[in-house]
Amino acid sequence: MGPTGVTGSIRVDGETWMVDGFGVRDKSWGPRTWQAPSGSGAKAASPAVVTEGCFLNWFSMNFGSDLALGGACGRLGDGSFRGKGWIQRHGETMELTEVTMRTVFDPANPLLHRSVELSAVDAGGETVQVTGEVVSICPTKIPRRDGVTFVNEGLARFRTGDRTGWGIAEHWFAVPR
Repeated sequence: MGPTGVTGSIRVDGETWMVDGFGVRDKSWGPRTWQAPSGSGAKAASPAVVTEGCFLNWFSMNFGSDLALGGACGRLGDGSFRGKGWIQRHGETMELTEVTMRTVFDPANPLLHRSVELSAVDAGGETVQVTGEVVSICPTKIPRRDGVTFVNEGLARFRTGDRTGWGIAEHWFAVPR
């Protein structure tokens, strides 16, 4: 994990786009259980199946060769989204703890997110604050026995301090039949 630089071009149907930037390679660590934690606050949460609404917010972003972060927040019983993640600064990777995420949804379609606010503390005790504006969403509909799960992968422009970066703000929704 961590930021990786790439340069080159992409050519499709006779049209070419030049690429010169950074990305973060993420790894899926196993099958999805379509569950989210329940409980509240900092208590250890036991998983409970979420049957309706947003239940997971996943994020991955980079701000150049020296700063990237990622992780996930699950919905707790009190409705808040808390989780963990990682941050890489200047080649050093540390755990992010006390990660919280708040989302503003589109009033015309509450399955679509417009912006996010992320707050976390790294293993060294430094607070990390990030805001993100979703510029495009790729929705994926995953059938379930009792309804569907929408995985809405949002391309987002993120800001932390005076830096701007790009990445993914992904929100998962359970929608019953």
